[in-house]
Amino acid sequence: MQVQHHSQFGTEIASRARKGSVSDAINSPMLAARAMSTVQPVGAQGKLIDAAVISNRMGHAINRLLTVRTEALENATATNRFNRSTLAQDVEAFLDLLRKWITARQMPCAFIWSREIGKARTEHLHLGFHLQSRFDALFADQCVRWFGEDKSPKLKAKKVLAESQHAVWQIKASERGNSSGTRIAIYLGKDEPDTLSSAWRKLKPNLQKRCPVHPVTPGLIVGLGRNIYRHGTSRNISPTSAAGKAILMLASNAERLISDHSQLPY
Repeated sequence: MQVQHHSQFGTEIASRARKGSVSDAINSPMLAARAMSTVQPVGAQGKLIDAAVISNRMGHAINRLLTVRTEALENATATNRFNRSTLAQDVEAFLDLLRKWITARQMPCAFIWSREIGKARTEHLHLGFHLQSRFDALFADQCVRWFGEDKSPKLKAKKVLAESQHAVWQIKASERGNSSGTRIAIYLGKDEPDTLSSAWRKLKPNLQKRCPVHPVTPGLIVGLGRNIYRHGTSRNISPTSAAGKAILMLASNAERLISDHSQLPY
């Protein structure tokens, strides 16, 4: 658990030595003690889904999806910028900045997030969060200031609320009643492996992955210290907290997309 108010479970490579080569960054002493991963850990998607269920039951459903190139987070806040040497630290600083922006507008802060490489082979951050529609325009303007790229005058898709001119960031709406947050969580947890290798090197289904509908796109991501720091939630909707577990006790298996409780890692 970090000092910031979010929980973590847990390329141009993720280092300011990212100005050099990838191989140099990987082999640098600075990254020697940092956890690295190519996929999300087993149980990741389930935790993101449960966090979305908790958020919905608390009355502030996850209804927006922000996607941003992780390297753009470097300039989102000048606070301690020169003490941050990895993309993971930039993500950590941005999540704290986001929390402050949301709470300053008297809204409950609820978000889930994941980092991935994807088909474009560059690291980006997916962030599902709760936002009241009256703040949509204001949040888009804030993204311009945070990420340094202006809004595009034309939107590519109906559900896109705002996006930048050269695909640095994009905001989508997802308002499907009680299922909006779950759908976002399914997508954010897609890089959990669909299959696992047994002791005899035979592949078997990963029974903890609740909804393997999106293809896994593996890619090397550098974590935060010894934590792979590849996905997480705001602290108030953490499914591993006592309060979160109490709320989940009231949720049906259908809400959580589980067939039985043997699928639960906690």
